[in-house]
Amino acid sequence: MSEANVRYIGLARLSDGLLLASHKGKKTPSPSKVDDTVSRVLASGNLTPGQRLSITVDKVIGTLHILTSSSDAVLGVFSEAVPRRSAFEVLESTSAFVKEQVTPELVTGATKEGELNRFCKEQFGRICSKNENLGSDKMSKIGVKIEEVKMVVEQNINRVLQNAEDLEAVETKSEILKQDAQQFQRRGENIKRALWWRNFKLKCTIGLLITVVLCYIFIPIISKKM
Repeated sequence: MSEANVRYIGLARLSDGLLLASHKGKKTPSPSKVDDTVSRVLASGNLTPGQRLSITVDKVIGTLHILTSSSDAVLGVFSEAVPRRSAFEVLESTSAFVKEQVTPELVTGATKEGELNRFCKEQFGRICSKNENLGSDKMSKIGVKIEEVKMVVEQNINRVLQNAEDLEAVETKSEILKQDAQQFQRRGENIKRALWWRNFKLKCTIGLLITVVLCYIFIPIISKKM
């Protein structure tokens, strides 16, 4: 029996991560691990409005995709064979259904996990069944390859940008060191100039004292001879 490509669909309240409704496909591998993964992500408190997140868990569970609005989050666990674009198309249709069938008051007023299953669970099951072969056709597989290439390209671009930032930081540090060296050189020249003037003044003072002493000694002698 082949494993499901759409393995889980869920609806959670964004403010506190309360899981309001969910459905797991019959062919979902490791259902308990799927539940645990979803619970940990919702409990993290990292979800904010307007997000499109993709978290690759492992090859067994697959990838958790999350689409958030201002008040809720629609979650789906898909096999790795499903392109990211296709997964979010499923989540967008799920979100549209939720907006039609579930009022904001029901979302904000829910007090326990699974409280909105009566509105959503059956439709979530139909979504899983309808998209059971999602990603199994050749075009979907090509889409997966394209997504992988895009991810590699994005990683390379980010790496280049990071290297550029590092190079800019090195250039900035070099400029700072150059300025410090110039400032140190100016201080050295100022100190050298100050020492030269101090030595010059000291020599002048000593010369003047010697002149005064010589005058004090020789002037009386010269006066007596005259």
